[in-house]
Parts: sequence; structure tokens; C-alpha cells
Amino acid sequence: MSEQGMFGAKGTGDTSGYGGLARTAASTGSSERPYGSYFDEVADDLERAYPMFSDAIERVVVDRGELTLHVKREKLVEVSKILRDSLKFEMCMGVSGVNYPTDSGRELHALYPLLSLTNNRRIRLEVSVMQMRIFHQLLKCGQETTGMSERLSTCSELSLMATQDLLVF
Repeated sequence: MSEQGMFGAKGTGDTSGYGGLARTAASTGSSERPYGSYFDEVADDLERAYPMFSDAIERVVVDRGELTLHVKREKLVEVSKILRDSLKFEMCMGVSGVNYPTDSGRELHALYPLLSLTNNRRIRLEVSVMQMRIFHQLLKCGQETTGMSERLSTCSELSLMATQDLLVF
């Protein structure tokens, strides 16, 4: 019997557990109904309140006990208003952004966690946009400024511009 380092590490002295570990990609397809929990009820209520549901929602994913609605960028404001006004998701808990360079034409993703204080429910909206679209906006803003410090502050506002391009909640 041979002894190995922690997490199967050999010869490197790496006992952190990160050496040689491989991460498998999660499935990005839609989840099948029934979703479970209150997720079916939310999806049904949204379909009733928003007749263009099938045109606006690209896919519905239930993973790790969370419902994520992948929304087309141009329909995000409409869907958000329906969720706020009709389904009582009153609070947007923030926005997170992720860059997926291999997701051609949809590199930048924004994730909006929503909370219904009335019904004690949580869902997430996810929307994607082309990286070049945001890059061109950044270049345009950079050309309108004159000083280097103004250009640097413009660069630091990239995520704000991406959010403005995606949603005014």
C-alpha cells in the first residue's frame, strides 16, 4: 500500500487540494417541469400575467434549489415590471456579472436576484449581451473624454454601463 498526499497529490508537495483537480461543466439546458417547490406556481403566474412569456424567456433552469429565468435582453424590463407589479417580487437584491468568453455573441451575463417580501420567495433573472456591444460603448465614451484620468474613470464604469444597457429596474 502506498501513501499519497492529501486529495491525491503526489510529488509536488501540494496539499491544498487544487493540484490536478478537474472541474466539469454543468448542463446549461432548460429544466423539465415539474420544477418543484413554488417554482411551478411562479412560472404559471408569470405565463398568465405576461402573454409573451414564451417569446421573452429563453429557458428556465432549476439548479441547487434556485429558479433562474433566462430572459432575452430586449424583454428584460417588461418581464421585470410584471414580476414586480403582478407577482410581487418587490426587491432586486443586486446585480452580478460574469464574462463567459466561449459563449460567442453572449459573452457578458448579468444576474438579478429578486425577492418577494410579500410571498417570501426568491428567483433569479439572467440576461446576456454581446461583449463587443459594451466594448463599443466604452470606446465611444472614451473618445468623448479628453484627459487620461477621465479615460480611466470611464474604464472603471464599464460594469455600470453594462447594467444600464441591460436593465433600468
